[in-house]
Amino acid sequence: MTQPVAPETTLVVILGASQWPEADFESDTAFADSANDLREFFLDPNGFGLPADNLLNFFDQRHAPSELLVQLGDFLELRLKQADYFDLVLYYVGHGFFAGNKDDFFLALKGTKTKHKNVTSLPVESLAECVNESARHLRRFVIFDCCFAAAALPVFQSALGDVAMRKAAQAFPTKGTLLYCSSSKDNASKAPKDFRYTMFSGCLLQALREGRASFAEKLTMTDVDLLVRQNLNRVFRKGAWVRPELHSPKQDAGDLRELPLFPNPARRQDFATVPHAVTSTKLTVSSSCAASFFLNGTHRAELQPYQPHSLDALQPGVYRILLKAEGFRTEDEMVELKRGEHLLRNYAPNPLAKPTAAQQPASEPPQRQAQLPQKKPRLKLWQGLVMGVALLFLGYRLLPEGKSSIVDLPPKKLDPLPKTGELQAFRDGGFEITMAWCPPGSFMMGSPESEKQRKKDETQHRVTLTQGIWLGQTEVTQAQWKAVMGSNPSEFVGDTLPVDSVSWDDATEFIKRLNAKLGKEVYRLPTEAEWEYACRAGTTTPFHTGENLTTDQANYDGRYPYADFPKGQYREKTTPVGSFPGNAWGLQDMHGNLWEWCQDWKDEYQAGVQVDPGGPDSGQSRVLRGGSWSLGGWYCRSADRNGFTPDYRNDVSGFRLARGQKEPEAGKR
Repeated sequence: MTQPVAPETTLVVILGASQWPEADFESDTAFADSANDLREFFLDPNGFGLPADNLLNFFDQRHAPSELLVQLGDFLELRLKQADYFDLVLYYVGHGFFAGNKDDFFLALKGTKTKHKNVTSLPVESLAECVNESARHLRRFVIFDCCFAAAALPVFQSALGDVAMRKAAQAFPTKGTLLYCSSSKDNASKAPKDFRYTMFSGCLLQALREGRASFAEKLTMTDVDLLVRQNLNRVFRKGAWVRPELHSPKQDAGDLRELPLFPNPARRQDFATVPHAVTSTKLTVSSSCAASFFLNGTHRAELQPYQPHSLDALQPGVYRILLKAEGFRTEDEMVELKRGEHLLRNYAPNPLAKPTAAQQPASEPPQRQAQLPQKKPRLKLWQGLVMGVALLFLGYRLLPEGKSSIVDLPPKKLDPLPKTGELQAFRDGGFEITMAWCPPGSFMMGSPESEKQRKKDETQHRVTLTQGIWLGQTEVTQAQWKAVMGSNPSEFVGDTLPVDSVSWDDATEFIKRLNAKLGKEVYRLPTEAEWEYACRAGTTTPFHTGENLTTDQANYDGRYPYADFPKGQYREKTTPVGSFPGNAWGLQDMHGNLWEWCQDWKDEYQAGVQVDPGGPDSGQSRVLRGGSWSLGGWYCRSADRNGFTPDYRNDVSGFRLARGQKEPEAGKR
């Protein structure tokens, strides 16, 4: 049985330095404030509740690297002799850099010197050896907030075949290390000007202080990572925020990412009355015009002109204020609320230019008329009737004036359903997409208990789908997105790349606008059941490719393959749609590249046989399926489930379109 995490059996070590000679950050105090407030969180009875003797604080301590490692090792070994401990949390905030050989990664200390930084800084490899040796019987949760943080991964979680990994596997086969990094091995971390914390640690503290009511009593690192990413996404503008990475190898005793670790304050009954509310902040917002007021993506109030609206008992942290007013430019600002502060914000949105006639939306669709040749000879009545019947027989439809007469033909009455996997190109109002036919049928949804690296929310059950659907052969591309929306939100730019950095709200807005152009509800997102049914395409294995998925078959982080299969390529970005072979029904990129939004709210599966399930009526998160370019192979499994709030957008999320078996009549919603 897995030993639960408890404050009494947990040790915490805090490392780092507030400044060093080559510092090039906008904030001078962000590192110290981050370290000090995280220390307060761990010791606070309303936070983690750690006994004071269980915490070792090395932040801004002037120790030589070798002296620090000796003291760290002595602390761990002494504490383990005195009592039974099961967990270690190690947090570093400061500067990370490369020196000496290009792969030698160092952490700056208080005594780091510019001319001798490789001998006055802490080698990450030495830190890993100390922790792995002195805490070999503990579960180790390592959090790095520094530039190039993920460069520490090889020494904490070495590749198969590496000497360090072989030693670790022999020393503690049922233990392991989780590494939570503020940035990739190639990217810098950030400490924005005038903000109390570093970007990553600020959002981490906000996640730990607030939690989420829909989560369990204790937050896992997967939960924390989700909250951190959402905080980053809501508070900082696109392209400005850091990209955290959460790494955890295969664990014989369970995945450390899914181990309940931190208390969830939102589930505590006295959350609104605990002492932290005494030092909470207040925000007052006013507008010169009527506007909708959003804070961190949540609608808070409808503002009336020059009537202030106040929010009390907010937690210190970084917030994003958004004011939307019809006919005015959107106000979008990041602010920091400091402890005990009352912040006032007055806005005067600028009016938009009056739209031209060409920009005005049509109040009703144009009158439909037959698409005839430009030269229109006069026809007798009987000739016109004969020509009309001939045109209908040949597949011509009544189209809006000015539209092409090249249209998709409906299925023939003698063959009401297309063939399984049949591909068809649809051309609707200038929008073109190739889709594959997924027939009605039954399948086992979820994963068997014998499937490796499965999650507990994948309970296997039979599902019957009574209607077939057309499903996009690939994810929606950036060219298709721009044809409807006129802009491109993607982090990785290219017309043939899938559109990324779209939220569920963004995807449904795209569909709403596309259907409005057509005058009927043609396109939608697939349900979660439809998605998995289409992904499997008749298979029952973890992937539609069989028991394994290689990086020649899909775009994912090949450094972390499924189960014990060989490693592969890590491309670090999306790939053009259709770059890999499709499944038995012709669908491509169902595994990897981008997480794909589904229609459903995410919740536990309902028991028993389900017919045309559409998910719960409400919830906190919308379903995402398929894995992405940035995660390991097990996330790409056909049964793997993920979920984010509808407003969450990141460079790992996209979508594909579905359309029903029968095309609705014009105007039907």
